[in-house]
Amino acid sequence: MNCKYILGVFLCMAILSCNKELPVLNGVPDFNVRLNKNTYKANEKIDFILEGDAGTISFFSGETGRDYEFRNGRVVEAGDLKLSFQSAVSGGAQANQFSLWASSDFDGQYDNYTSIQNGNWVDISDRFVWGTAATFVASGNQNLSDLKKPGKRLYLAFKYHTKPQVANGAARSWMVQSFSLTTASSIGNLVVADMNNVGFHIIDQDSTQAISRSSVSATRLTMLGNTFTAAADPELTTWAITAPFEVNNFDNGPDRAVGIKAPLEAPKATYSYSYRTPGTYKAIFVASNHNVYGGHQVVKEITVTITP
Repeated sequence: MNCKYILGVFLCMAILSCNKELPVLNGVPDFNVRLNKNTYKANEKIDFILEGDAGTISFFSGETGRDYEFRNGRVVEAGDLKLSFQSAVSGGAQANQFSLWASSDFDGQYDNYTSIQNGNWVDISDRFVWGTAATFVASGNQNLSDLKKPGKRLYLAFKYHTKPQVANGAARSWMVQSFSLTTASSIGNLVVADMNNVGFHIIDQDSTQAISRSSVSATRLTMLGNTFTAAADPELTTWAITAPFEVNNFDNGPDRAVGIKAPLEAPKATYSYSYRTPGTYKAIFVASNHNVYGGHQVVKEITVTITP
């Protein structure tokens, strides 16, 4: 094949790619939705009739968590705040090593031990049931609502104190798992934090003379005594402080749609759905044609009434 011809083809392709954006396939979607009736019973199958087509189609039912109005985020006022976890302890001999504290005044400087000491912490250990052996014990789901302060975030911290071990016996191993901080709201109970996002920071009182062996994993907080010798056996406090929690107005994130058609799928004639709870809902269908340069979108709304 002529080399000049090949070069010309590639040159034309390069010019087109640099100077033209690809048109959006099919342009503005020719799409509509209708129902044969607008009132149904709870759990009755509803067949939404889809007319026309689009590259992608998604569906917001109008229920909590699937409401188009809150597609960019939903902030709710928090109600009662409750904490639960499981704890266990093993080995060692030292008593009164482990406790739980709360603060709305800690400034978040985890690497500054003076800031931690000045955080105006409140001991809330006596609100919970604690493990007494290696078998994990449930703490109970306890109310922390009295700790909330307007406009303030809340920190929680497990505090671990080790006395000199030569004179007082070996430190014990304390473990915490299944951490769950929840709040009541107008849309039900919401998870403020769990082991996935609790964000424990472990801070030693003196990280140069005595480093603790405490650690955090995806499922467990483990608080262990520091390494020591007869000549270097200091008294040491170690903190495991959570991330700051929003406990007044809680950001529940965006409500999500259900995808009912992908770009390469064949057109759909209907979409079936059932509502479990009586009420009036705004069912929203979003039809889109798009490429990397942009797209076109059509939003169709149908009011559906659900009776008992």
